[in-house]
Amino acid sequence: MLCVKNLKTYFYGEKGTVKAVDGVSFDVYKGEAVGLIGETGCGKTTVAFSILGLIPHLFETKSGFFRLVQRVTSKGEVVDGEILFKGKDLLNLPEDEMRQIRGREISIIFQNPVASMHPMRSLGIKLESQRKLMRE
Repeated sequence: MLCVKNLKTYFYGEKGTVKAVDGVSFDVYKGEAVGLIGETGCGKTTVAFSILGLIPHLFETKSGFFRLVQRVTSKGEVVDGEILFKGKDLLNLPEDEMRQIRGREISIIFQNPVASMHPMRSLGIKLESQRKLMRE
């Protein structure tokens, strides 16, 4: 359903190039729910914004919450990779078609930073619990 191959998203600023996402690949199959977890600054939001075609709008953080901003602090772009959703190449889809997908078929649910995952703890979910979540 969603195939991300070798995704590379870079930001260019006064101090040089930041390779925020550099070669990420994964597949999400029908009926699956996927969560990206990792330490602060590892690229989770950049991956999600790349999939949704929101990188040109850029963002900043205030107290752990993300918001789109109008002023450009650095130029960002997806420089390489493929993002296929139901066979459509999202990187080359016109904006009006992307608007039909955003929020309806692909969404971002941001994690509450206060209840964030501890990097030294293991995380697991029972298969039956996962199936129940997928049915709801």
